Amino acid sequence: MGARPVPYPARTITECPMVLYACHGESNEYGTTYPLGSKLGIDDLAAVLKMQTICDQLGLDTHSTGNTIAWAMECWPKGLLKATDTDA
Repeated sequence: MGARPVPYPARTITECPMVLYACHGESNEYGTTYPLGSKLGIDDLAAVLKMQTICDQLGLDTHSTGNTIAWAMECWPKGLLKATDTDA
C-alpha cells in the first residue's frame, strides 16, 4: 500500500502508512515531485513524500534541496566533490 490522498476541505492531505516512509501532510506539487523525485532518479512516490515531510520539518525549500542533492550527485563521480568537502 503506497501513498493515498485523503479528502480534506480546500486542500489534499496525503497519508503514507508504510513503516519506512510513514508521513502525513499536504500533497506535494510538481515543484516538489520533480526535484526530489525524477531529477534524483527516484520513482517511489512514498519516498518523495517522506523527503518532502523531512524538508518541511527542517524548514528547507524542497525545490532548492532537490537541486542541491542533484548537483552533489553529479559532482561526486567527476571528483568535483570529495568526502573532505562534506561531513562524510
